[in-house]
Amino acid sequence: LVVVKEPTVGYEQSRYMTRLMQMAVHQFGADWVAPLDADEFIEPEVGQTVAQILERHPGELLSIPWHNFEWRPENDADPEINPVIKQRLRLPLRTDHKKLFIPRSRIGEKTVLDQGNHRLLDDDQISMGTPLRTIALCHFPIRSVAQYAGKIAVGYLQYSAMAHWDRHSGWHYIEPFRLLAGGLDQLVQTMQAGSRRYSLTETDPSG
Repeated sequence: LVVVKEPTVGYEQSRYMTRLMQMAVHQFGADWVAPLDADEFIEPEVGQTVAQILERHPGELLSIPWHNFEWRPENDADPEINPVIKQRLRLPLRTDHKKLFIPRSRIGEKTVLDQGNHRLLDDDQISMGTPLRTIALCHFPIRSVAQYAGKIAVGYLQYSAMAHWDRHSGWHYIEPFRLLAGGLDQLVQTMQAGSRRYSLTETDPSG
C-alpha cells in the first residue's frame, strides 16, 4: 500500500489519477491498472477471480459497467457500517457509465485518464474500452445523510475552485448543492431517488 498526499483545492481528478496510473506502471511494475473510486467495488463472476478473467484479455483495454446500489432512509438507523452489507438493493446494469481496466501495454508516457476515469486519452485519441460483463462494478454513491451532504458540499466547492470548470463534468453536484444550501431537509427528501438515478441525465437513452 502506497499513500500519496497531495493538498489541493480544485477537483483535479484527471491530473492526479493519471499520475497514479503512471506511477503504478512505471514505478511499481503493475500489469493492470483499475482506477476505482472509494465507493466502488469490483465483483467478478461467480467461480472466477479478477486475475483469471484478465488473463483471457491480454493487452485489451476493458470497460466495466456500473451497478448502483440504492440508499433508503432506514439505512441510517442500521448500526452496520459496511454499505456492501447494509445496502442490498442492486439496481439494473448502467451502460452509460463505465470504469476502465487498463493493461500495462496501453499506458504510454502521454496517456491520460479523463475526469471520472471513464475514458483513456492518448495523443488526443479517445478510447472507451471493450465492454466486459464478467466483472461488475458495484457503486455506492449515497451511504448516509451525513456522508452525502459532505460529499455534495465538498465536491461542488472543489469543482467551483477550478477556473476551467465548464459545468459538464461534475454537473450532478449542482442541483443537490442548491438543495443543500436551502437546508438539509430539502436534500434528504431527494436522496433515495437520487441514489437510483445518480449521475443520470434525463435525456440519457439508457435510463
